[in-house]
Amino acid sequence: MTLRVGLADPAHILFGTDYPYIPERVAAAETAATNGFAGFDEKTRPMMECENARALFPRLDRAAGSSQN
Repeated sequence: MTLRVGLADPAHILFGTDYPYIPERVAAAETAATNGFAGFDEKTRPMMECENARALFPRLDRAAGSSQN
């Protein structure tokens, strides 16, 4: 993950798993590893977790009734 963060602009990183196509325990382990990664700070973590996806898919963000935008 360190390599990805070093190569990519934080605005181009999205978090995702292959759940439900992988076992829930694997998705949970991936999520825990990402949550424990120190390469994201208080600014970049929300970007990776949801803000970048909202920017990439604004129509879906509006459809979900997001209060953030």
